[in-house]
Amino acid sequence: MGGDLASYDRSLIFGVYSTINVIVFISGVLIFMMQAGFMMLETGAMSRKNAINNVFKNFVDACVCGIFFYWFGYPILSGDSWIIDWMREMGFAHTTQNTSPGPIVTLNDDIALFFHFAFAATSVTICSGAVTGRIAPYAYLFFGAVYSALIYPLVAFTVWNPDGMLYGVLHDFAGSLVVHGVGGFAGLAGAMMLKPRIGEFGYGKGQIDAYRFAGSSISNASHNIPLSAMGVFFLWIGWYGFNAGSTFAGGFDLASIDLSQTQNQPDLIANAIFEQLIGGFGQVVINTTLAPCAAVFAVLAFFIVTQNKYNISDLMNGSLAGLVAITANADAATAAQALLIGVLGGAVYVLAVIFMFKIKVDDPVGAFPVHGAVGLMAGGMFAITTGDINLGPTVFGTQMFYGALICAFSFISAIVTFWIASRLMYVIKKLGHSQYFDYGPMPRNHLRVTPEQELAGMDMEIHGQDAYSINLTAPGKARSI
Repeated sequence: MGGDLASYDRSLIFGVYSTINVIVFISGVLIFMMQAGFMMLETGAMSRKNAINNVFKNFVDACVCGIFFYWFGYPILSGDSWIIDWMREMGFAHTTQNTSPGPIVTLNDDIALFFHFAFAATSVTICSGAVTGRIAPYAYLFFGAVYSALIYPLVAFTVWNPDGMLYGVLHDFAGSLVVHGVGGFAGLAGAMMLKPRIGEFGYGKGQIDAYRFAGSSISNASHNIPLSAMGVFFLWIGWYGFNAGSTFAGGFDLASIDLSQTQNQPDLIANAIFEQLIGGFGQVVINTTLAPCAAVFAVLAFFIVTQNKYNISDLMNGSLAGLVAITANADAATAAQALLIGVLGGAVYVLAVIFMFKIKVDDPVGAFPVHGAVGLMAGGMFAITTGDINLGPTVFGTQMFYGALICAFSFISAIVTFWIASRLMYVIKKLGHSQYFDYGPMPRNHLRVTPEQELAGMDMEIHGQDAYSINLTAPGKARSI
């Protein structure tokens, strides 16, 4: 067993240590690449007049997350913060001892921090797509700082840290709830507080002249679907790091390796270690491939049944819904179960899109249907992997109950965060005597840019650049043509 392995060959233990650290590092790089995927997806799905603003949000929120997660978020997640000490005193966290019977090969501290930073950055940037096209940049960056430093780490600690109250109670392998549910429900809160973009669901009609209103409706349309498609592929590729990398995120317990069939032959021992180390990793990779494929066909089936034209943006979002759905269950599902989970993920996405349209909440890229709605249901889908018709309903109910608590916590936290951000924006505008402070006949909403900025496009109004017509006149300088 693992204890025998520890005394048998230290070089093999070092090999396992090196292997899992390299795998987790490469996985972290793939996850961080998802920032580029979100940026391209969001930029292509929005109007050209806000292309630079979308790049800005996705680029800078990663930098904000890097700083605030390093200083505040990771100590909370790892259980080394005064906040967690306070939670232990109040009974909201445990104090556990490592009782593993064998040696635990753990991650290097810096590799673990980097890997979890990539997760945190993903959760934060999910919200960007739901609020894009009208949120004030400072308000969004304030949200990113708060979620990186406090909200996401608290949820991750509660579910994934051995001292967390839901550790071993809620199964969320790689973050359908912890990452995607948290980001998706924060996006829903932001979209509801911001109200729709001018021209969407009739918002702004009667408050600006009819000509400008009609122009705004047209300009809100997607301007570069191929760029969005590229972003989806980047996200899918990054998801292999997201899911497969999580196989070793908690280290590796050598006591779980069975050497009983090796007869102490070195070659057989090496093979046994390799097979048992990589076996679960490969299963996760296959499940991460099958679920999004199945989800796309579920969305396609909806178009066929309803005799609608095949909307490529919905098909692409369907693949992301399948990826979100399998993220909680990739370690436990068989290939057949992964296909079923993917189909259900695609169906939940379609229903969530219809629901958002009915309640007239403007989510330009479908961030909540993909990440929030599917993320919540993905927790319940873990019941499928039990393969027990009697146990399944109990598991489903438990998973959904705790998943709903997490999503509600994120939703309420986002409302509070965005409300504070709106007050800060009010102060900034007052102190700065902004010429755009007057909203005219439009309702005041200090989370938003002004109607003039929104109608003209934030690229020129806020960033002073046009994404598609820039003439470089000198190093570091540009002028629009």
